[in-house]
Formats: sequence, C-alpha cells, structure tokens
Amino acid sequence: MIWKTTLLAVTVGAVLTCGLVVITSGIAHAQTITGVTIEEVSSEIGSAFADRYVEYIIHGSGGVPVTSSTGTHGVDNQGTMWHSAGNGNCCGDIDPHLDPSDGRLAHLVFDLGASHNVSSFRQWNYNDPHDVNRGTNALEIRTSTTSPLTGLAPTGDLLTDPTDFDTTFNFAVAPGASYMGQLYPFATPFTARYVRFDIFSNHGNADQQFVGLSEIRFNVGLPGTEQEWSVNQSGDWNQSSNWDHALVPNGQDQTAVFGAAITSDRIVFTETPITVNRIEFANASSSYFIAGARSINLMANTEPTPVDPTLSAMGTHEFQAPVSLHNDTTVDVASGSVLTFNNALNLNGRVLTKTGIGNLAVNNILNTGGGTLNLQQGTVSGGGAVGGDVNNGGGTISPGNSLVPGSSAAVPEPATIALLLLGLFFLGAAVRRRLT
Repeated sequence: MIWKTTLLAVTVGAVLTCGLVVITSGIAHAQTITGVTIEEVSSEIGSAFADRYVEYIIHGSGGVPVTSSTGTHGVDNQGTMWHSAGNGNCCGDIDPHLDPSDGRLAHLVFDLGASHNVSSFRQWNYNDPHDVNRGTNALEIRTSTTSPLTGLAPTGDLLTDPTDFDTTFNFAVAPGASYMGQLYPFATPFTARYVRFDIFSNHGNADQQFVGLSEIRFNVGLPGTEQEWSVNQSGDWNQSSNWDHALVPNGQDQTAVFGAAITSDRIVFTETPITVNRIEFANASSSYFIAGARSINLMANTEPTPVDPTLSAMGTHEFQAPVSLHNDTTVDVASGSVLTFNNALNLNGRVLTKTGIGNLAVNNILNTGGGTLNLQQGTVSGGGAVGGDVNNGGGTISPGNSLVPGSSAAVPEPATIALLLLGLFFLGAAVRRRLT
C-alpha cells in the first residue's frame, strides 16, 4: 500500500510570505520552504511500539524547527523519524518496492506547495543510536513542476548536478547522537514543486531491508552564499578548489561550513584576514583546526534587516587563529561538543551569547573591549582571561585556578562547597573574572 499524508506547517516567531520564511540565523540569504507536505510514501510503520510515520521528517518533532535548515536533531526514534516497513519482519506490511526486479527499498514524494527555485536541501539521516544502519544511503532524486511523481515507476526530470553529484546521491550515516545533518547545496538551483526520493540502499540493514530518515528541509535563495569545505585534507582557506562551489567564503554575506568531507583531523589555514557572517562545524568524528596569523572576522550581513553573525559546532573543533567580532554574535555548541578558542577572542564591545549545552573553551585572552560574554546554556571553561563582564543566565562556568581582572595573584581552586556557592552566585549575575 502507498500512503499519502498532508501536514500544515506552523510558523512560530517568523513572518510567513508566500510559503517562504526568512531565517534570521543559519544560511545567509537563504529561505527555508515551509508548508511542505508528503505527497506519497511507499511504506511506513506506526503503532504503540513503533511510532515512526513519514510526516515526522517535515514537522520538526526531532528538534529542528520547520522554519530552519540548521537545527540539531536528537536520537529518540519515537515520534521523530520515518521508518519504512521493509520486508514485513516488523509491523505487518511489506514495502511494494521489495521485488527483485525493482532494486529499490522505498520511495517518498515531497510537495513543496508551489514551484520553487531550490538552492539546497539538508537531510538528517535515521538517527536511532542502535540502528543507524537503517539510514538512507544511495538514492535517486526526481523533480517536477507539475506531475506529483507518484506510483512505483514515475517519469520526471532526474536531478543531476555535475558540479556536485553523479546521478546517484549518497546520504552519510547518522552518528547516533544529536547532530546538524548534511547539507546539499546546488551551484545551479533547480525549479520544482514535487521532489521524489527513490532509495536503493541503506547503511547495512540487509536482513530486514529497512530504511529511514529523520528530517528534510528544502531551501531557496541566492546561490554562492554558503560554501562547504569539500576535500579530505588540510589546506588553505583561500584556495577555491577546497570549497564545494569553487568559491572562497570571504565576505560578510558568506557562510563557511566545515562538514563531513574530512575523515581525520585537518587544519584549515589563512594568511589573509577572513570575513564571514556564519561558520558552521558539522562533523562529530573528526576535528577542524582553523589556523593562521590573520584574524577570522564575524560580521552582520547586508540584508535590508542585517542578520548578526553566528557560530555553531557539532563535534570537537578549534580556532587557533584570532577571532574578532564586529557585531553581536551567537555561538551554539551542541550536546557533547566542544568549540575551543586557543588565540585571542576579541569582542570589540559586542555581546557574545553562548547557547547549546556543549562546552565553549577559551584558552587565551577574551578581550571584551567593553563587551559581554552572555552565557545562556551549557559550559564556558578554559585557561583564558575574560577582560570584561560575564552574564550567567543559566549555564555553568567551570572554575579551576582564576585571576581576578587587574590582579596578579592566582586564586586556588575552591573546595566543592565553595564551588556550589559560587555557582549559585553566578546564576543571573554579572561577574568579572578569569576563566580556567
């Protein structure tokens, strides 16, 4: 049986215009398409013990808002992910594609609500930590502006982008931990209302032939504003061949993404100053080290209503080059992740807001220049010196040895009860101190 489901996307805290919502964080110049529905799915499972219907991949249940393409998806498989019926070993039904002459495991069709000029999409694969091998691997993508592309053997434009992909796409396996998904930008956007995924393989679940996904988001917008590191090696930030669109992200409208291209720790270096609006680290298994003698500058973009700069981190990553803020900036560090600043972090009188429950480590001088470190969630730690105010609005300051600003005497690490009292004092208060 082939199922069809319709879902009305609810937009909260954003302005909805013609099915598009302008995002004030995430992809510069990009808009996430809202109101997406599922036109058809070949199979799904859903019962008291297996609540994994297809609509969950578009309605934000796993933690990614329907208005965003850069959120973090969790690991709870109940009510947050889609799971096919496979070969009938679970929940009764058998996916109609499981025929030796077909070669596919499942399909699903998205209705974008109207024809859009799609510049990118992001997928979060099936993320149950016990069964990540059920995630989608190889697939073909068909598009159409008029035909809904339903049925077992539809006709329609087969999406190919020779600059980025062959005919077959491959989705990376999910990490089994909260993560930021995998971005697919297109050097040349495609126009479509209907987008069909035909899935040919999973990541190793051969006996039951299950397949699944956690979340999908489609984006429209100007191409070339988001660039992703595309080589599995260390290299020069300013070398265009190291980036997916052969464009170097260096401008206040640009986003630099450091994602799944690397499989071991790599250094990205610069000998000239770099300016971007957003930097995104999205690799849980290997680390990026951003190095060089020149600074990384974070600046609001040039939208009619400028978008302040942001940093996000999933995994363990490090700035060895100095970083300088030119506008108020938000840093979001995901659960279990660490973002380290091992050189000067200059606030220049701006506000640096820390969100996410991961750890922000400052191991050198955080020179606020009259600015403020605003800790909303997670932990701020390290061996650096804060030369200004720290507002703790709900996070944890991890103290060890500390220097009071202006003092030359080290204060020994307090005992456990003293730490507790100190933590209560920090909550909701502005403090001036040295981080350790």
